[in-house]
Amino acid sequence: MAISRTKKTVLGAVGAGTLVVMGAGAAFAATSGTLNASTSGAHTTGGTYNFKYAGCQWGMAANPAYDGYVGGKFVVTSHDAHLNAKVDGYGWAKLKQVNSNTTVSYSSCISGRDVILHSSIAIQVCKDKVLADDCSSATARR
Repeated sequence: MAISRTKKTVLGAVGAGTLVVMGAGAAFAATSGTLNASTSGAHTTGGTYNFKYAGCQWGMAANPAYDGYVGGKFVVTSHDAHLNAKVDGYGWAKLKQVNSNTTVSYSSCISGRDVILHSSIAIQVCKDKVLADDCSSATARR
């Protein structure tokens, strides 16, 4: 398992994540683990990911396929922030929009639906700003 973290300021649309190249020592990777991201005014805590979560299984039981799973708590300490997630090369899906200082739970299956098992899961936290959102992401790869 390799986890990469990126921090960027996003103008207009959400940018792409950082590509992580895994070496020969990464032949076996975990299917689940911790995944958290943080930016000014918002972060996740207790974040987890799972490539083979039973609650995200779809397809025939003889040949199951899985959407990616992310869960945890989204902590907003400065109002107006959002939490996104994605699998593989797909675009960001918004999981939570929070407009007050609070903590909310998140638990979501992130759909890609063109593979049996995804190779990456990412979360992104963004502090909403007028001219450019302040975003940070973390990616787990199997």
